[in-house]
Amino acid sequence: MEVEARFFRKEGEALRCLLCPRHCLLKEGQWGVCGTRRVIEGSLKVLTYGSISALEMRPMEAKPFYHFLPGGWALTFSSWGCNLLCPWCQNYHLSFARQYSPWMRGYEVPYISPEEVVEMATGRGADAICGSFMEPLMMTEYLLDLFPLSRKRGVKNTLVTNGYVEEGAMMDLMRAGLDAISLDIKGDEGVYRRYFGAHLDPVLNTLTVAVKRGVHVELVYLAVSGISDSEEVFKGAFDGIMDVVDGESLPLHINRYHPTPLFTAPPTQMDALLRLREVALEMGFRFVYVGNTGDDRLQWTTCPSCGEVLIKRRGLYLTEMRAVDGRCPNCGYQLPGLFTPHRPLNPSPQPP
Repeated sequence: MEVEARFFRKEGEALRCLLCPRHCLLKEGQWGVCGTRRVIEGSLKVLTYGSISALEMRPMEAKPFYHFLPGGWALTFSSWGCNLLCPWCQNYHLSFARQYSPWMRGYEVPYISPEEVVEMATGRGADAICGSFMEPLMMTEYLLDLFPLSRKRGVKNTLVTNGYVEEGAMMDLMRAGLDAISLDIKGDEGVYRRYFGAHLDPVLNTLTVAVKRGVHVELVYLAVSGISDSEEVFKGAFDGIMDVVDGESLPLHINRYHPTPLFTAPPTQMDALLRLREVALEMGFRFVYVGNTGDDRLQWTTCPSCGEVLIKRRGLYLTEMRAVDGRCPNCGYQLPGLFTPHRPLNPSPQPP
């Protein structure tokens, strides 16, 4: 389904897309870098509105959200396209896909309205909806219609995002009902420039705006072998972040990279991941998790006051919850985040 984009302006005989900092200048028939927007008959059209490439129930821990509705479920959806195009993307078949690319041939992408998504979420007992897999900010027009509907039904609105978006669009999403983001920090400025032709500052601005507006944020850092697994790159990525966030209340996930068909460097070394964890703690982060390793203990939540293990996880699932409404039963310390009282541990939802 085609709809007119909300964020663009006319410049001579071309149109300037204003959704993300790339500001693609497009003439008739041309596509934006993200592959979701094209100039058709003098108007910038969004070609992915309601075109849903994936739709499934997934645990909140998979996002990852460890301090936002732990043990809950999100109806997770995506379309296709991305504005950064990481070579090591695990979901390249969706993020790199274009309407005209080989990935889309014979691949049915049904239209599902915002109203239908909300009905599915409430009917299956979802705690939240979540745009994920590709870059959900490329679905902004769809999300602006979807978020108010789900908020009215008591369903939280969440995104797994690279945060590479203009402030105006991000503000509109927050006003529409955005509750939480899992925000990727992909490296320092050098990594953004070399591998994405982009910059880190717009991501830091998204983080700043979200924190100021009270959106729950969890940061995710994928330590890619030979790219972003060094202490130097990590510090370069987070030096600016520590000026705008409180590390004691904002969870950080350092994830292990694994090879993909498009990027075949070996998996991140464990000693590198553990060193980055120590650096993060030294920088002031209080809740630092290391994922994709097989060592479940690196994903547990420990009370920073008394050392009690409060939440245990295995893989993508929460397995033990000792905190009561997010509070340590031993010393009373209140974990930052949103915790559902007396929530069963990852109950089996109805299948999508």
